Amino acid sequence: MPNELSEDEYADEVSDFMPPEFVADGEDYERWRAHVRDCRARGLSPREYAERSGVRSR
Repeated sequence: MPNELSEDEYADEVSDFMPPEFVADGEDYERWRAHVRDCRARGLSPREYAERSGVRSR
């Protein structure tokens, strides 16, 4: 169940599905974390997050 993960754990799992060239910092990082929080709150798994974000899993 995705909501059993803390926000940081969820973000770590999501980042496993992000392409290696994906780097978020500064404002981009804050936007990304806000999106991660929203997806986690809606109960999406990290894999579902990646798929809905148009990111292919590795």
